[in-house]
Formats: sequence, C-alpha cells, structure tokens
Amino acid sequence: AAYTLCMETIGSRYRAWMTSWFCGAFGCGIMLLSGFASYIKTWRELQFWICLLGLPTVIGWSIQTESYKWLISKNRLDEAKAVATHIMKKNNPKSKITKEKIELLNQAIEQKNLEKGDANNQKSANISIIFTDLKLLPLTLNLCYNWFVCSAGYYGLSLNAGGLPGSTIFNNFMSGLFEIPAYL
Repeated sequence: AAYTLCMETIGSRYRAWMTSWFCGAFGCGIMLLSGFASYIKTWRELQFWICLLGLPTVIGWSIQTESYKWLISKNRLDEAKAVATHIMKKNNPKSKITKEKIELLNQAIEQKNLEKGDANNQKSANISIIFTDLKLLPLTLNLCYNWFVCSAGYYGLSLNAGGLPGSTIFNNFMSGLFEIPAYL
C-alpha cells in the first residue's frame, strides 16, 4: 500500500528512480539493523530502538493525504478533486496552474467516476475471476509461482546469513549492501 500511494503521488517522470530508491531503503534498513545489533546486545533493547525508528513513518502517515483514486472509487469526488489538484500543483511547481488545467483535471475525475459506474453496471468483479478466466489463469499461476520462488530464494539467503562462515552481523550487513545494486 505504501508503494502504491508513493507512486500515485510522485510524478511519472521520477517513478523509475523512486522505485529503486523505495526498494533500496530495505537494503539500507538491513545494514542499519546490523549496525545497531553490533552495539546493542539484548534483543529487547534492539526491538525498542527499531520500533522507535518507525515513529517518523507513523507521523508521516498522519499527514499523508488519501489516494485520489481510492476517493474516486468511494464516490468522494470533491475530496478527490482537491487531492488531485494539490498533487498537480506540487508536481508542476514551475508551470503556471491555470483554472483551465484544474477544470480539465476535474473533468477527468468525473469521467473516471462515470467509467467506474459503467463498469459496475456491466459485471461485478471479484478475486475468483483470476482463477476462472482462461486467459488470466496461466498468468495468475505463473505470477504465484514466481512470487513463491523469488520470496523463498530471498528469505532463504537472508535468513541463512547466520549460517555462513564469519560474523552473523557482518554477513547480515553484506546481505543488505548487496541488495542495493541488485535493486538498481
């Protein structure tokens, strides 16, 4: 959800860079964890400091606006228009935002809402479609298999850092360090 919200609020020009940065933050987090673990010897104290590091995220969520696409899906168009206008102004600070551009944006939101209404009248979609539609089934099974294999490989390597020769903390740090160029 955080990734999706981030991609909705950032301009399309910066999405590729932001994807690498967003994922690379996990590698930095692993390296930070290793650094903290080398100084803090008890797991309870380490857990306390890790939770304390998450406090800025909780504060950030309190000031983050709702997703305008979610607001459209819930038929809260006035709020969606306000959020989309704010994002447009933030993403284009040098260009002059005219009333015509804002009106075009509002019309696009109204159109999306109408399309959503048409789609709801045509056919109700649910999760079972990805397993019953003959075009979607092979894609779904392929993606499920790939997610499983990639996750098993990633967590297998990450969680086995303690089984490698050398210091557990150093191995964990190197695992995080190697993730950053892998994401790039």
